[in-house]
Amino acid sequence: MKRTSFKVEGLKELSDQLKALDTKVIKKALRSAAKKAMEPVRDRAISNVGKDGGGLRDSIKLRAGSSAGKSRSRVAWAYVSAGGNLKKGLEGKAPGSYVLSEHYGTKHRAGNPFLENAFTPHAQSILQGFAAELKSETAKGLKTMKPRKGSKR
Repeated sequence: MKRTSFKVEGLKELSDQLKALDTKVIKKALRSAAKKAMEPVRDRAISNVGKDGGGLRDSIKLRAGSSAGKSRSRVAWAYVSAGGNLKKGLEGKAPGSYVLSEHYGTKHRAGNPFLENAFTPHAQSILQGFAAELKSETAKGLKTMKPRKGSKR
């Protein structure tokens, strides 16, 4: 698998802005920004997956969250997955159970790395979208947050 590197600018200013926020506001802003940044990935994965009667396509989901605990060093995550929970459907086969053979291929047909193709070529724009959305969400959070004691806002 090839490695890809990215450069993101403006994180120092963003870090300063995040330090002024309450942990609840940070958690919400990070989770929301991560989810919104990954929505185009989900949409591209759905449009790139092969025609299969809809089982695999319907199993593509976007999930987002943030780290637990009260630490100021929050980690937000968002991911797009395919394959579902592997419960059997009407045909007796789990919807999306062949996600690996679709992605990597078999000896009979070439693979279609739909998840990788939905993310890797667009990683820089995803990061830019995340930064822009996080800036917007933190600005909203600053407006709604109660001023801290001793704060000069």
